Amino acid sequence: MRGPSVISFFTFREDLLTPLAAFTFQLRPWVKAFKCKQLLVNKSSGIEDEEWLSLSRGEEVVWHQHPTVLMYLPRYLAGLLVAAAGLALFAIGWQAARGSVLVFLPLIVALAGLSYIAYSFVHRHAINYIATTEKVVKKTGIVSRNVNPVYYDRVSNVKRTESIRERVVSFMVPGQEIGDIHIDTADDDLGDLELRNVSSLIEADRKIQRNLS
Repeated sequence: MRGPSVISFFTFREDLLTPLAAFTFQLRPWVKAFKCKQLLVNKSSGIEDEEWLSLSRGEEVVWHQHPTVLMYLPRYLAGLLVAAAGLALFAIGWQAARGSVLVFLPLIVALAGLSYIAYSFVHRHAINYIATTEKVVKKTGIVSRNVNPVYYDRVSNVKRTESIRERVVSFMVPGQEIGDIHIDTADDDLGDLELRNVSSLIEADRKIQRNLS
């Protein structure tokens, strides 16, 4: 009696794991595609044609990224929760105090949540990390623009770090290596350059180090 029960137990466990394994196998191409999209330079993005990016003759873009969207998900979720709470309060207030001006106040809360989502989206896309064959460029700013180019001959050290939050997200999402790249310069007037929340950290660091040598 003991033998068949053990066999049936493992058969039952195999029945549970088979669909999970199949789902994981189907998920792998999507994860690989997402990782490749982060690693490769998207020539069709037209970053070379941006007027704020000054390229000399023969200079090429070898790497371009925004901060990874994974680190912005908490912002999107917070804005979504605020917007949902505002809409829920509006629906409740509309039934309880129809005709009152105060019933529209939750709509302002909902609008604030949606505005925060929109701002976070624009804020992320306004940050550009670029490595060319001659320099590293960090561009920030939505209304006012701040472009910091650092040429490789002014770089004294390049190091990469990973915060606890970045390591947790990298562990939870297959194929991600999220971290920060710190570029120290030999010129105090230039200052140092920090590229935060970079996906595919090792590959990005390798592209920059390759042009340093």
